[in-house]
Amino acid sequence: PGRGGSGRGGGSDKQLRSSSSTSKLGGGVDNGGAGTGGAGELASLRQQWGYVEMLLRKPVATQSDLTELAEGVQRGQHFTEALKRDAARLGMRRGALSRAVLPFDEQTSTLDQANVAARRTALAPEAQALLSKGAMSSKQLSTLTAEATALRGFMRVKIADDADLDQAESALGDLDRFLSDLNDTARRNGVASFGLLQQVAS
Repeated sequence: PGRGGSGRGGGSDKQLRSSSSTSKLGGGVDNGGAGTGGAGELASLRQQWGYVEMLLRKPVATQSDLTELAEGVQRGQHFTEALKRDAARLGMRRGALSRAVLPFDEQTSTLDQANVAARRTALAPEAQALLSKGAMSSKQLSTLTAEATALRGFMRVKIADDADLDQAESALGDLDRFLSDLNDTARRNGVASFGLLQQVAS
């Protein structure tokens, strides 16, 4: 998804390209096929799942995991929109604001960024400057930090610069489309979304 991010975030996350995303996810769900999750529907969902599964740090093993994933996607999309809005208001690049709110520095590996133990407790100098100038409130900053941390915790994306953020936004869109198609197909066939996902992933 998105344009390739720079290496500023560090670590070993796979760099996933928008061309791959478009070819795999662009067609939506095929309504062909009969019965529960007809052959056409399952094939289309499997094609999507084969891609989006690579984005996730943890497997979706239960209904609770699927619910948490949907909530995480929604929260991640809220973060990218809020970051755009706040960066424009402050006259900053999105990546600069993202680095200011992240609870780790540029030397922290992308793997460690998902671990609570690796997070710093002190605010970044950029974040302290925003607070001292009254450009952001503590509540606004805390919300962005929590959402950024949650996004990095469940998805294999970096958010250290604008290219990373473009990639993350595209990946969130891919996940959102998959979940929407999964839920729509499950409703049409009278089955639970998680049960259908188990068929898709088998």
